[in-house]
Amino acid sequence: MIHFRIIGSIWLISGLVSAVKFPFELWSMATDQQYGITTGFYGALFWISKFLVEVSFLLILLIGWGLLRLQRWAAVGGRFLGVISLLVCLWFILTQGIEHGPEPYVGIWCLVALSAYTIFAVWSFRPYDRIAEGAPPNGGLATPLGSSGGTKGRPSVGR
Repeated sequence: MIHFRIIGSIWLISGLVSAVKFPFELWSMATDQQYGITTGFYGALFWISKFLVEVSFLLILLIGWGLLRLQRWAAVGGRFLGVISLLVCLWFILTQGIEHGPEPYVGIWCLVALSAYTIFAVWSFRPYDRIAEGAPPNGGLATPLGSSGGTKGRPSVGR
C-alpha cells in the first residue's frame, strides 16, 4: 500500500502545482498586448491545446488523489498516466536531447523514473483487492469471508 501512497502523493503534488501555476501563465499570455488572444497571433488550436493541457493537469491531480485513497479506478488511470508520461519522456529525450539545457533534461529523467515506478507499482501491487476480500483498510485484523459477523460464545438454551 505504501507504493500507491508514494506515487499518489508525488502525482498529487505535481498536478496541484501545475494546475495552479498554469492558468496564471495562460492569463498572462492571453492578455499580452502584442501576442494576446485578441491579436490573433496564436490560432484557435493553440488555445484549445492550452485548455487541454490544463484539463490533463486536473486529471493528474484526480488520479493522484485516487491512488492515495487506494481506488481501483485510480490504478487504471495510473497505468494510463504512467505509460503516456513514459512515452512522452522518451520522445523528448530522443528528439530534443540537451538542446534546451541541462535542467529540462534532468527533470525528464526524473519523470522517466516516476513513470516507470508508477507502471511497476500499479501492475505489481493491488492493495484494493485485499480490501475487497475482507481485509480492513486501516490495517486491523481481517474478517474471514465465511464469517457472518455474529458473536461467539455459549449457545443460548431455550426457556
